[in-house]
Amino acid sequence: MTRGAREPLALSVVIPTRGRRNTVCRLLEALQEQRFEAGAFEIVVALDGDEDGTEVAIRSLATEPEPVIVRLPQTGCDPHQGHGAGPTRNAGAERASGAVLLFLDDDVIPHGTDLLARHADCHADGVRRAIVGPVVSEPARAGGYIGRAISEWWGSQTAHLEADGELNFTDVATANLSLPAHVFREIGGFRPLARREDWDLGLRLQRSGVLLGRCPGASIGHSFDTDLRTYFADMLREGAGDARLVEEHPGACGALPLDLYRHVGGWRRRLLDHAFAGRGAKSGLAVAMAGLRALEMGRQYKLWMAVLQRATLLQYWRGVGSHLRTPDRLRELMEQVDQRGRATQAYIDVDAGELKMPAAGEPCDVRVLRSGRLVGIAPLRWGGLPFDPDRFAERVRRSYSQHG
Repeated sequence: MTRGAREPLALSVVIPTRGRRNTVCRLLEALQEQRFEAGAFEIVVALDGDEDGTEVAIRSLATEPEPVIVRLPQTGCDPHQGHGAGPTRNAGAERASGAVLLFLDDDVIPHGTDLLARHADCHADGVRRAIVGPVVSEPARAGGYIGRAISEWWGSQTAHLEADGELNFTDVATANLSLPAHVFREIGGFRPLARREDWDLGLRLQRSGVLLGRCPGASIGHSFDTDLRTYFADMLREGAGDARLVEEHPGACGALPLDLYRHVGGWRRRLLDHAFAGRGAKSGLAVAMAGLRALEMGRQYKLWMAVLQRATLLQYWRGVGSHLRTPDRLRELMEQVDQRGRATQAYIDVDAGELKMPAAGEPCDVRVLRSGRLVGIAPLRWGGLPFDPDRFAERVRRSYSQHG
């Protein structure tokens, strides 16, 4: 159906892309199989610089509706990352005409022929909600331990989205996300973070009273083709993104790796300070990558994961330091976080086994009680990502077992 055939448009599929000609064309062709009877829809491709002939390739496709192409300037904030995913999505959303915006990454494939219809149905009642669809990890062409580790994490996240329970901002993934266009524009779209622009959006949605919902049948497949160097570059940006996120939302810190700084001392604190300052960062990363490659060749996955986690933490904290710059700024930020955390109304009673989770927009910290007496504060990150209440409760019990 053409854009002018049936107005108004019910849904706009917004796809940001940069340097991925083959994968975005594969997605556009896959969208031809979608059955959609809720009204006209459009596909908007936001092109963050054209490095590989993406626009010519898209225009050569015999697709219906013909994709609307939004071109961002060739130059961007970063020579490798361009303008970034958030601003690119914003540019696509600004051009979109649909009542509902469905954001898809450029390297995904819908499962089934009703992805668009399922997302649209979730918004038919007019309730202010954002829908997060499952992102199912599929075998990467490159393979290797890093692909396996990423797939395992996404497997846990998919199981979490297919279960019951409330969603939090850490469940918002823009690879498969829909929300009313007017809501997206009311809250100002995505902020230009290095990473975590999806979690930042989720926080602002919750603050605005927007419900976060799930649609288990609206799943997509995602092949995570990455390598160690790309992964660690992402972790650097993730640290910088979390630092910006906590500057805007101090109460969110308890759900992020950044919160670790509040709960360690001694040599562990010194290790984080060392990474924050970036001392020996390049040489340390080179050593870690060499060790990881050797462990993979030796088929030592468990030890490989332990080394990866340590190296990830240090690279992440290097990213935190690249944004905050000075230890004084870090301490100031942690003081703000502490103030918010002490105001939490959520609690866990270790003796009674009762857990009251923070409400949307409240600090991501939980008061720990024993026999009604406050014995400490526990961050939500103790429950892992995705959040597992049983894991959280067990970690709290272990950490506060000495309190009678």
